[in-house]
Amino acid sequence: MSLTLLLDLSEFDRGIDEDSLFCNKPLLESYGLIGSEVPIDVKLSMCPNVIKSCCLFADQITIYEQWEHHKEHGHMMDRFHLHQAIYGGLIDAATKIQDSANSILNKMKKERISNCKIYAKRIVHFEFKDIALRLKGALASMHQFFETSYSGFYCSLCDSENHKFILKESSEIVYSERFCRDLTAQSLNVLLYFHVHMMKYLNLLLKFTTFCDANGYFTAKAISSDDLFYVIGEDKRMLETCRDFRNSPSWFDKCVPICEKFRINSYDFLFEPHLKKYKTFAKVLSDAGDIFDKSAGADVPILDIGDTLRVLSEEGNGSAKETTGGLQISQKDVISSANPFPSQKLIWSGENGQFDLDTFDNAFEEEGISLFEVGGLSQVNEIEFLKVTAIMKTMCLEDKSAFLRKVFNLVIWLGLFMSFK
Repeated sequence: MSLTLLLDLSEFDRGIDEDSLFCNKPLLESYGLIGSEVPIDVKLSMCPNVIKSCCLFADQITIYEQWEHHKEHGHMMDRFHLHQAIYGGLIDAATKIQDSANSILNKMKKERISNCKIYAKRIVHFEFKDIALRLKGALASMHQFFETSYSGFYCSLCDSENHKFILKESSEIVYSERFCRDLTAQSLNVLLYFHVHMMKYLNLLLKFTTFCDANGYFTAKAISSDDLFYVIGEDKRMLETCRDFRNSPSWFDKCVPICEKFRINSYDFLFEPHLKKYKTFAKVLSDAGDIFDKSAGADVPILDIGDTLRVLSEEGNGSAKETTGGLQISQKDVISSANPFPSQKLIWSGENGQFDLDTFDNAFEEEGISLFEVGGLSQVNEIEFLKVTAIMKTMCLEDKSAFLRKVFNLVIWLGLFMSFK
């Protein structure tokens, strides 16, 4: 097979200044790749964006094995599916409580003054049911953005144009401002809801389900401060500032603190807000909704649910109390509330290498690495893996055939030489 298949790159000519390109081979080796000392003309079908490559053709096999066979991609998707289940469960449970509030409001139309009517009115006025579907969609879009971005990691390493943006001396990675723009566009709404708006709404639901029964009877109960959600002021200011200036000329300065939370090999806690507490509270709300359904229409409250609504603290250190009623959080619930992903690491291949890019700080310039753009072009999939494997086998056979021809010619030459003697 002719090597022109691997070397023809004219279709990707972008007018690169080749004199400014170089390869950081130890960086590539840190992530399990062989790499090249200098940029080379080799067509990588898994990374069609790469013109001058710092990776060898065979490195594509390693890239696929690490991303798919070593389950970097699979574990990342498991994480995102867990997040969607937890946040989706919370959204569904909150929607169900809104239905209960609406039912109570209808029952109490003739009541002029009622605490439960006031709570129910506030819940219905929030119109969370209209928001719920869009919020789930925004969450899925944010996860899609991160999946695409992280899938571009290895192809970014292979592109010699990117090595000047990975600064060993200052331990910085320079990303493009465009990448920051894409990141904030895809994550801001989700972060605002789950860091700020949702917490206020859940506190309202906690009070409603604690103080009121399915018939609108109000009973004052003490709510522990451990059970309430508290907005972290620093996060609130950061997110709301970005929201307020996102369409202004100064958007970058106001939104870059969000982008600085991005880690090239890990998933920052900012993008999975209050995961464990939300998981526990979703179960509590769901159980409360079931109790509202069962007790609706009864002449008297069949269960006093006030003290049963206990929410685990963020650390899961036992702020839940056992009760004699129907809503209890058992030790099993405490254990299951723990994050099954104890590490935030998504790309593991560089953990023991000379370079661990997670230890690098983020910098942003007009020109820099855009993982989202690279990931959108990357083709690290089984189809390309099989193509690359087939080409490698063919190349090995051709090399073996060429070697045998050389040996055969050498034998003939030696035979002729001996005959002349």
